[in-house]
Amino acid sequence: LLRVLKTQTDAAIARGETEDQALKSINVDDVRSAMAGTSPVLNMLFRNYVVPPAVAAIYREKAAK
Repeated sequence: LLRVLKTQTDAAIARGETEDQALKSINVDDVRSAMAGTSPVLNMLFRNYVVPPAVAAIYREKAAK
C-alpha cells in the first residue's frame, strides 16, 4: 500500500499536480479492495483516513527537501 501511494504521489508531483488534484488522480482501488473487501464502512475509512494522510505526508516530505 505505501509503495503504491508513494509511487503514484511522486508521479502526481512530477506532473505538477496539487495535493487535491493528486488525491483525485491516485488510484489504489486494488489495494483498497484487498484490504477493505466489500465492507462499506471499511471502504469509507480507507478512503478518508488512509489515502489523504499518506498523500499529505508525501507532499510535506517533498516540500521539505
